[in-house]
Amino acid sequence: MIGLSITAIGGRRFEESLEIYTALGEALDCTYLELAIGCPPSQYLGVQSAVLHDCCLFDVNGKRQPFSLLESNTWLPYKQFCTARHVRAFGFHAPLRTKASLKELHQAVIKLEKYLHIPVMIESMPTPDRWCSDRESCQGLPLLLDVSHVLIWHRGNHPYTAETCFELLPSAVGVHLSHNQGWSDDHDLIPEDIWFQEYIPEWSRSLFVTYESLPARFARYERLDKLRLRRLQEHARLASY
Repeated sequence: MIGLSITAIGGRRFEESLEIYTALGEALDCTYLELAIGCPPSQYLGVQSAVLHDCCLFDVNGKRQPFSLLESNTWLPYKQFCTARHVRAFGFHAPLRTKASLKELHQAVIKLEKYLHIPVMIESMPTPDRWCSDRESCQGLPLLLDVSHVLIWHRGNHPYTAETCFELLPSAVGVHLSHNQGWSDDHDLIPEDIWFQEYIPEWSRSLFVTYESLPARFARYERLDKLRLRRLQEHARLASY
């Protein structure tokens, strides 16, 4: 199961992003669109198969619908959306360590999955102030393994990142694919020779594997703010000659 996240192609009107998703779907072998932060408010009309990611829904007035794993009073709009659409799974950010104990985290994840009646995934996070930002606190949870977040754990060391990802994969329900330099979650284009490229077919047989940034060969469809920045940088480089 391979999908493309709005995060990778956003910054545009949702209708434009949906057109890009449709255009890239065959090339990337995508079977779902991940709805996530990255587009202006939208009711996501026209989406046939989706995975939800964190606070991605809006009400009819364009106001973002909050979501907190630890506040069940925020769950109803997400359940209603899942009931009305073909939603295959729901991924969300691990909360701050100061907001819950690890036991409370486990209990909340079980409760949410029973409430939504679809697989849920708690994302591995890049910073130590949140749960699921190390091997230990990821254990025993239905994990959304974000490869680029693990890369930040290891300050850009790809062999160590691969080792940790393989260790955590047995707990994973999904995988987020993107790229950075090991210091911040930049969602850079994915190099063609990235270490995980060869494993995507295997992982996608049983996991929700989602592109959160695009492979470099699709750079022209990149998230619009990133695309504009790259073009400005290229113009500045050429002007310096």
